[in-house]
Amino acid sequence: MFEQKRMAQQKTKSMNKFWQNWLTVFCGAVGLFGVVLAGGAFEATSSPVYFTLGLLNSTGEILLNFAMRFSLAVMGAVTIGWSIILFAAIKAANKLDKQSSKSV
Repeated sequence: MFEQKRMAQQKTKSMNKFWQNWLTVFCGAVGLFGVVLAGGAFEATSSPVYFTLGLLNSTGEILLNFAMRFSLAVMGAVTIGWSIILFAAIKAANKLDKQSSKSV
């Protein structure tokens, strides 16, 4: 019990700029991967998907039929959504951290 009170009283440090930038770049990379996956839903934009799947699955033929294109579109949209949500959560945590340190 005493340990919990002591830890609650300690002032937490805000995230430094390097990690804020790194997480922002990570969210952008995840979003870009989602765009590549979502692009596989159409024949005209599926060449990055062939490249990505070729890197991940070096053996075997890559067949993009209707079911595979639909699943790529859904996975791409979900991945884009996760990157946006993660980006918003990181920005909100940074803003809340700055506000809480100003009020103390």
